[in-house]
Amino acid sequence: MAIDQITTGLIKDDAVTSAKIENSPTIAANLSVAGTLGITGVATHTARSIHSGGITIQIGSASDTDSLTIDASGNVTASQNLTVTGNLVVNGASSTINSTTLQVDDKNIDLAHSPSGSEGNDVAVDGGGITLKSSDSDKEIKWVNADDAWTLNQHIFPSADNTWDLGSAAKRWRNIYTGDLHLANDRGNWTVIEEENYLTLRNNKTDKVYKLVMEEIA
Repeated sequence: MAIDQITTGLIKDDAVTSAKIENSPTIAANLSVAGTLGITGVATHTARSIHSGGITIQIGSASDTDSLTIDASGNVTASQNLTVTGNLVVNGASSTINSTTLQVDDKNIDLAHSPSGSEGNDVAVDGGGITLKSSDSDKEIKWVNADDAWTLNQHIFPSADNTWDLGSAAKRWRNIYTGDLHLANDRGNWTVIEEENYLTLRNNKTDKVYKLVMEEIA
């Protein structure tokens, strides 16, 4: 009897080496393939899991640039875009993003967040912040617990001259600690210079220097 005439019954192990099986057969038990299983059509998988037995699973051909690969170590490589419609949780020690554009819809970014909800105190987050990497020198905004303040290692400039305020009439800075104080507007340009026992004013337009006469009262 030809193999394509068998409707029911058992086929011994290794009895079918290369044959044409038609009419969408259903295998009710397990199917073990010792060699290579080639699928040229569409394969539908309805089970909840695929066990690779320590081999590489690749969806797409070896030369397909749209393939999804899971190697024997569990590493997943997606050659094209990956869309996650649910939540994405990364519990590893490192997350590396090599893209050139990063877009975040949330208007607030939490740093030093604890998955358990018990964040560390100021000592624990000392040195935390944002670092802009540069081969000249890193540009940093860091929390320094010893100063109880945010610190910057670069200048801060307004985006336009004589346009933006530092504080306001309702929200004033309490104290200003500075070296020489430079004042300039559309009318004058002065520098307040702190000497050892007195203050001087320099008119930067005329380069004249004036000493402030001060009377000791206490």
